[in-house]
Amino acid sequence: MNPCRRLRFWQQNCNTSHTSLSHILSVADPSEWDVVFLQEPPFTRAGTITVNSHWFVILPSAHGKDDARARSAILVNKRLATNAWEELPSSSRDLSGLRLRTELGTVDIYNLYSDQATAEGLDDLERIMDSGGSRGESDYVIWLGDFNAHNSLWEPQRNAHLWRARKDRERGDRIIALLAEYGMLMALPGDKPTLETHGRTKNRTRPDNVFCSADLLDYIVTCDTREPDRGPRTDHFPVVTELDVSVDASDGLPRRNWRAVDWDKFRRTLVEELAKYPDPSEPLTEDEFRLLCERLTASFQKAADRHAPEVRPSPYLKRWWTAELTKEREHCRSLGRVSEKWETVPDHPVHAEYRSCLDEYGRMLDSAKSSHWEEWLETLDAHSVWNAHKYVNDLPMDCRSARVPTLEKREADGSTRKLRDNKSKGEEFFCSFFPQHPGDVVLPEIDIALRDLADAHFVTREQIRRAVANLSPYKALGHDGIPNVAIKKCIAVVEECVTRMVRARSGQTTKPAQICRLRGMIS
Repeated sequence: MNPCRRLRFWQQNCNTSHTSLSHILSVADPSEWDVVFLQEPPFTRAGTITVNSHWFVILPSAHGKDDARARSAILVNKRLATNAWEELPSSSRDLSGLRLRTELGTVDIYNLYSDQATAEGLDDLERIMDSGGSRGESDYVIWLGDFNAHNSLWEPQRNAHLWRARKDRERGDRIIALLAEYGMLMALPGDKPTLETHGRTKNRTRPDNVFCSADLLDYIVTCDTREPDRGPRTDHFPVVTELDVSVDASDGLPRRNWRAVDWDKFRRTLVEELAKYPDPSEPLTEDEFRLLCERLTASFQKAADRHAPEVRPSPYLKRWWTAELTKEREHCRSLGRVSEKWETVPDHPVHAEYRSCLDEYGRMLDSAKSSHWEEWLETLDAHSVWNAHKYVNDLPMDCRSARVPTLEKREADGSTRKLRDNKSKGEEFFCSFFPQHPGDVVLPEIDIALRDLADAHFVTREQIRRAVANLSPYKALGHDGIPNVAIKKCIAVVEECVTRMVRARSGQTTKPAQICRLRGMIS
């Protein structure tokens, strides 16, 4: 694992706008940002958040219960090792939690949304802290999000009317009391507005905030707002936080363009690599089988390194994204920086120009999505029309990456144990799917007339060729990084080796752990 230096967080209220979320995903480059904290995120009719495969999505466990939609969500970058973080449980739809395992220790981060009518998320946060969940298991704690609370500690004097109102004063005083009780400090500097009201006054207030454990404050490099990156359809500014701590980063396989491979050169290299090893014999033991797998896998990977070019996929853009959108987005950001510079002059014309530019940018985002869909529909033929039927009738997907959640294992004594890391999860799955051999089993005597048939586990090369021909060429890769198309194109080269492996498997001389090394070849 490689360390991911300086954790970077982006937090923003989307005002339930898909347009706002599309903008956030376009500026929060996954190569730069590790976690995105959303308040009031937009959902599809199926209750999913439309992101992309660069992000894991964490939603409160109350999401979807009794048709309740979450008002807090967390996007975790795929480049963070899955062993380095886990989801924290909560009973409120307004509170989501994330635990990071860093070089300093564990850091629990709670993303809160609190509306003006109720304090459901704040109640749940206080319950979790009172129960000792974070204080007992974590070294540091961060609270962030839209608290919808006003206090003289973070609001400018011009907004004194906000914290003097009874309800706002009570909520602000409650937060101050919680900060004192749990030793939390404010990380976002005071007098930093995080919202511009939609009304005539365009007043700037501070409903969003960031609080952290006192011991963690020294490790916060930056905690500030980024008004130029606000984007359309939301009145909240992004709040960005940078911590001088590191977590483990995942060692992802390089992504290759297998459609651009020169297969004649690929096969020649594969022959050269296989020639470095002695001619394969049928493996009789697990060690022999594993060695044959490793040699074949290594040969394919070396050929891939030479002839399968790596590609760098777009980190955040969608298919419907256009160059005009990029130009308009940068224009908005440029105006936003000027507007921020003239913040103290409310009547400056740049403010109206900036808001007008945001509106136009939002309309362009909506138009680009619908235009892309309509243009694709116009290109349908007899085959792709069924894809359109599937898109229209199937429930929408969120396109996020999948991750095995924390598992609970019941022990023999009735107690439960949580499985948090990938190793323990994998071992439990392996034991469940492939239970231990029951030991000596007495089998009935086989009729002598059927004995020859029972021993006939011999697999022919023709059967193997037919099985390989039926493989889907560009199916998702396994952990070895070898696609089915490489096996199909090179089966003549590796036929002898694969035949011996399949016959060994048919003879049941190996365990599933070794068989899985080249699942595509011997499926």
